[in-house]
Amino acid sequence: MTKQQLNDDNGYILISKEVVAKITGKVIQDTPGIVAMFVGKKSVNSKFFYKAVNINISEVNDVEIGLRVITKYGFSLPEISHLLQANVKKTLENLTGLLVVNVKVDFAGIV
Repeated sequence: MTKQQLNDDNGYILISKEVVAKITGKVIQDTPGIVAMFVGKKSVNSKFFYKAVNINISEVNDVEIGLRVITKYGFSLPEISHLLQANVKKTLENLTGLLVVNVKVDFAGIV
């Protein structure tokens, strides 16, 4: 499914996965220590982070986000992960109204 429908008393809104990905990409850009992400076996820089966001939306509008990140040496991986998870969840829920149930961070490289 490429769009999610949210219903309320006034009607409904449709939110595409691309919108969710771009919002997530902006949050990742603002996270210290993240230098790139992986799309398959290819890395992408911050301008294209949204292309590396894996999104699963259930039929009840629960959202799961998967991220494969490359971090800079010297940064605490648990701290980056907690910050990224909290900020992605908070931002997506505030801007879209979707419930984010899981943000998986996979550290795929270090530079």
